[in-house]
Amino acid sequence: MNYFPNLIEELRNCPCCGSDEFLPWGYKENQRGYRSVECCDCDLIYIQNRLNPEGLYQYYYNYIGAVHQSSEELNAMREKMYELEYKLIHKYLPVESQVLDVGCSGGYFLDWFYRHGHHVEGVKFGSLAAAEAAKKYHIHIGNFPEINFSKHYDLVVFRGVIEHVGYPKDYLDKARSVLKKGGKFILLPLQMVRASALKFIKICGVSIYLKNTCSTYNPSI
Repeated sequence: MNYFPNLIEELRNCPCCGSDEFLPWGYKENQRGYRSVECCDCDLIYIQNRLNPEGLYQYYYNYIGAVHQSSEELNAMREKMYELEYKLIHKYLPVESQVLDVGCSGGYFLDWFYRHGHHVEGVKFGSLAAAEAAKKYHIHIGNFPEINFSKHYDLVVFRGVIEHVGYPKDYLDKARSVLKKGGKFILLPLQMVRASALKFIKICGVSIYLKNTCSTYNPSI
């Protein structure tokens, strides 16, 4: 394994439903030594020997420079994805919406909402990415479920986020708590995890409206 043992935690129970019944999923161990399992009760697929909070902090500290913005070619492709996804989402928003992007990186997706007159804020765990985004927008730094917000939002966006978090149900519960009545929750998982993410949301009792890659969340449910 590429990380020191003190940066790893061992899960005994499913991080979604708490079950201790699971089956191996995929390779017994991948090339980095991580073990994937599938919960026998809720079907969530998760890593048993995963990074602990300190390990996550160290990994994401410079994620923006080491991974997210390391390729000009990928950055150009990502910008095109931002454009397409914004065009899909904006039709559901009122004018001058309050928008919160959870896992906002350097604020690049928020740029599209800001340019079209919306009021934007972000949430970021990695320090360097948060500093980059904070040059433009108000950024809440830390673990989303633990942050205290003083307002509610018309839109909460998870773009490529749900598959990165240790306790995803906590993130969904927090998103519901900060939405305005009638507000929208948009989940944009990566292509390779989309089906699993949507299945997870159904397990958590969230109603889903599908429009291509978008899922909206009704806070009244």
